[in-house]
Order: sequence, then C-alpha cells, then structure tokens
Amino acid sequence: MLNVDVDQFTLMLIPKCKFEFDEWREEIAPNIISDFIKRTKLREVLGEINESDQSLPVGYNIGFNVNNSLFYFNIAYNDHMPKMYVIVYFSGFAWTTYVKNFETLYGETMNIRRFFKLLDVDFYDYRLSRIDNCIDFINEGISISKLKKSIENGRTEVRYGRYK
Repeated sequence: MLNVDVDQFTLMLIPKCKFEFDEWREEIAPNIISDFIKRTKLREVLGEINESDQSLPVGYNIGFNVNNSLFYFNIAYNDHMPKMYVIVYFSGFAWTTYVKNFETLYGETMNIRRFFKLLDVDFYDYRLSRIDNCIDFINEGISISKLKKSIENGRTEVRYGRYK
C-alpha cells in the first residue's frame, strides 16, 4: 500500500485591506492570528497557543506556538515589516497531530484541502509558500536503501506526471 500525504507546510496570511504602518502591529497582524486560531480550532485541537518558547522563522520577531509540545508549530510576524505577512508553519509531526486530534474531536476527516477551506474569509488571503509531500510504502517489501542505490546508479527512474 502507498500512503501519499502532506508532511510539512508553510502558509502566508495576507491582509486584504489597506492599512497604516502602526496598524499592522497593533491591529492587523494580531486580528489575523486570532481569526486563524479560531477558524482552525487550534486551541481545541493542539492545545493552548502562547508566546513562542521556540526559535521563530528567520526574519520574524513575534511568534506563538503550543508551549512544551513535541512538535514544531509556529505562527509569527515581523512587527516592523508588514510585507512579510503572518507566517504559519506546521512541521510534519504538528500536521499529523492536528489531523489526528481534529478527527478524534470532531468526527470529521481533515486534509489539506479541507484545512484551506476553513480559511475562506474576507479579511485575509492565504498563500501556500512551501509544502513537502511524503510517500510511505507500507508492507510493500521495498528496501529503501536498495531503491536509493538504484536511483543513484540510474537503474530506476522517478517520474512525475502522466507518461504514455
């Protein structure tokens, strides 16, 4: 069996409204973060969101996460650079934990498409700036080291898309 899924991803939350510089740090960024947390039910699903006790993404100086968690999840912004927008980073383990907890709590399946539908709002847009996919071979009898060596030696070819 093959399991194709999303590993880690990064979102940019981009305000739709025009604003003055000071409004970014005092109102716009905090409101976007608050709305995002509410819409995605992050507190219920992952735990209490607090000021970050982990390192922030490069260039960001204000951030929030689930303190003392086993995964890396961060919401951050730079209070002096509005064009960096609000960034949301889910590590692979954070996303897996979110999906599993969401499904347990609400009895509904969660995937990346459904997650994005939660963000269909008038106040801000979102842009996926990074997404890493993963493919797990489950009980396929494949030796990963042999597959790697075969690809490196040119005996196996990896293709993407449709081929005839």
